[in-house]
Amino acid sequence: MSESRNLDEAICLQFAYGLVKNAESVSLDDLSFLTEENAAIPNGRNEIIKFGLYLGLSGKLYATMHILLPQMEHIIRNLVTLCGDTVSFIKDSCEEYNTLSKLFKSDKLHECYDEDIIFTFQSIMDERAGANLRNINAHRLMGPSIGNGGAALCFLSLIIKFLSLYSVEANRIMKKLSSKRKEIETQEQ
Repeated sequence: MSESRNLDEAICLQFAYGLVKNAESVSLDDLSFLTEENAAIPNGRNEIIKFGLYLGLSGKLYATMHILLPQMEHIIRNLVTLCGDTVSFIKDSCEEYNTLSKLFKSDKLHECYDEDIIFTFQSIMDERAGANLRNINAHRLMGPSIGNGGAALCFLSLIIKFLSLYSVEANRIMKKLSSKRKEIETQEQ
């Protein structure tokens, strides 16, 4: 990935952290740039994801984990399908869904997506040696200390970064910022 792209992504994350610090300035409409026209979000999930982001950026990180963890799992299932792999199987004449662990191991997903993104989501959501947030949440073990902790903030930040990569509006914002940066660099020379 180019240095310019890394800088643009860092700027998006800094923007998100700024919103966290100034929580009273966040509105649902402020987050539309991440959720509307976003290729990574399956149809019909934009509003719930936007609401989850809103809660997290409004200081209700614990509540947002209960919304965004299952939504991110659904996004991953959708991505695996879009990459051409199956997300379910037939057992005893019933359709069952692959576990999140199996989805993260999909060869087709690894062909389509950056290993770092997959590894980071897998580590924070599904690894026993990692934060394992998805399993903790799914088994009703997530209390406020975990839901408000560093791993939860990291997860929220990671989702914001991920969504910014696939958002039409975030892409426009990053291009404007990149143009301004180049303009400033040219003026400084």
